[in-house]
Amino acid sequence: MKVFEFSLFGNPVSWNRPARGRHGKRYDSQKSLKEQIQLYIQANCITPIVPPKNTPVQAEITFCFLPPASMSKKKRDSLIGTLKFTKPDLDNLEKFLYDTVEKIYFYNDSQVAEHTTRKVYSNTVRTDVKIIIGGKTTWHE
Repeated sequence: MKVFEFSLFGNPVSWNRPARGRHGKRYDSQKSLKEQIQLYIQANCITPIVPPKNTPVQAEITFCFLPPASMSKKKRDSLIGTLKFTKPDLDNLEKFLYDTVEKIYFYNDSQVAEHTTRKVYSNTVRTDVKIIIGGKTTWHE
């Protein structure tokens, strides 16, 4: 079992649908952003030499957002550490992150067999990621 933990600082990004070009051809409008994050991860985080193909992966992800600036300071301070239940959607945040770390920590995002994700208010905008490769392989009812 191998555990990899890292934080990506900056606003969490949600997944966008592939866009259509002038001639109807689809393209990934977030490709350059994904490549920038991949380069950052490979340069600054511990990564496996080769992503495993037939190994289950567990993920624990926390997306941290700033409280709205329109609120009073007292109200913003009271929101720190609480769950955020407004946009962006949690599943779109997950999709973008999984697409970004694919081929670095796992071969395909279908290997993610178990995950815990949350959106919280924090003083620092960031995404905290913990990836466990080859953890438990059984489940009991």
